[in-house]
Amino acid sequence: MKASNTSRTSRSAAFGLALALGMATLATGCASVDQGVAGSTEPAQDTWITTKVKTNLATLKDMGSSDISVETNNGVVTLSGHVESAAQRGRAVSTARNIEGVKDVDTSMLSVTGQ
Repeated sequence: MKASNTSRTSRSAAFGLALALGMATLATGCASVDQGVAGSTEPAQDTWITTKVKTNLATLKDMGSSDISVETNNGVVTLSGHVESAAQRGRAVSTARNIEGVKDVDTSMLSVTGQ
């Protein structure tokens, strides 16, 4: 029984350490999102918006091989990269606009490569 308890304790400690390292990595990654955005007065809110837009875009069906980057500065979301159609572009824009805290969506760097 002692060996089993020791093994279980070791696994629990390893899991706890992995979880802590993962959370530290996540926190570091989130903090770095806004480092390249000069002049943001709302870095935490901008990070949350960027993460939420990226997550929602990733769950959209039929986006094909779209390649969209997301940056947020003071609530203004900038979408850049490319999509296959104007319909995909429209869905990406409406997805970003529907996130709480988004003040505007800039698509000047988002191109349509197909139709």
